[in-house]
Amino acid sequence: MKDNINAILISNSISGGQQLFILLAADGSINRSGPNHPDLFIGITKDTLFMQLRELINNEWFHYAGVYDIPEKVGELCELTIIFVTIDGKEIGMKFLYGKESQGLPKDISDFVSQAISITDSWYDRQKAIVMKATTDQKKRKKWWKLW
Repeated sequence: MKDNINAILISNSISGGQQLFILLAADGSINRSGPNHPDLFIGITKDTLFMQLRELINNEWFHYAGVYDIPEKVGELCELTIIFVTIDGKEIGMKFLYGKESQGLPKDISDFVSQAISITDSWYDRQKAIVMKATTDQKKRKKWWKLW
């Protein structure tokens, strides 16, 4: 089944505030935001990031699509959504509702999200560096009307 996946979306929020957004697609499309830099970066990559992440999908997950409300929530309300989009456009999703200080996610799901972050980190860091350099360069430039 995972060979039929054409795109993967991961979104995590805490108390309604988005902390993580990752979208990887077979055509090289990539979208990413994170907690320390809330801007969403959108691009295309020739790297095999999508293929790397798709290989980590557990085919058993497709049998458990749906919403999981993990009981006994402690701390802020967290929501993790993972959506797999098939080649024919069908969406298969899982949503987990849990407390930040409670039991948390199933280990295999948590590991998958951690790997998604790791796989996309170098691309994401490059995008942040580009924006930071452009912002710094713009601040260094003199205004055209200032002669000194």
